[in-house]
Amino acid sequence: MDAYEKQRWTGLYRFLNVSGSGLLTISELMEYPCHLLREGKVEDACRIAKVLKRIWDANLEQAGRSKGETSLNLEDWIKGHYGRSEQDWYHNEAIPSLAGAMFDIMDENHDNLISLAEWRDHYKRHGVKNEEFVRSTFAKMDTNSDGSISRQEFEYALKMYLKHDPDNDYSFLYTVE
Repeated sequence: MDAYEKQRWTGLYRFLNVSGSGLLTISELMEYPCHLLREGKVEDACRIAKVLKRIWDANLEQAGRSKGETSLNLEDWIKGHYGRSEQDWYHNEAIPSLAGAMFDIMDENHDNLISLAEWRDHYKRHGVKNEEFVRSTFAKMDTNSDGSISRQEFEYALKMYLKHDPDNDYSFLYTVE
């Protein structure tokens, strides 16, 4: 695994590991859908929980861990993502579904655009308070500089984040310390 790929998955792992324990749990992974349930967004919560559970199970399998385990260390998290081709379900099914669900969730007023305020709310739910980070990531996502993130810009960024292409580096999405 190259350094770029390892950095990408390490950043996402740290972002999701809100407890900072060094072990990502299924409960931490499912916190986002749980938050949506608390907001009464049952359909959105179910959509994203299904995708996240499928990704979790695939990571366990890829890392050689037993199905049903409830935590992953960083090494196994990285192993779980390593070597996935763009032709498998992960890229062709899970990622577009996750991107679509996340976009719909973040687009709180359902205008098919994510505003800076909606972007800020998303990161605030994950405990991110660094306004400069929020503004700079929003600006990078808003590739046409029209003041909002379209579905196409969002899906492109997620696809580029998951590719192994340092020239299209979207790892900034999950690099908050």
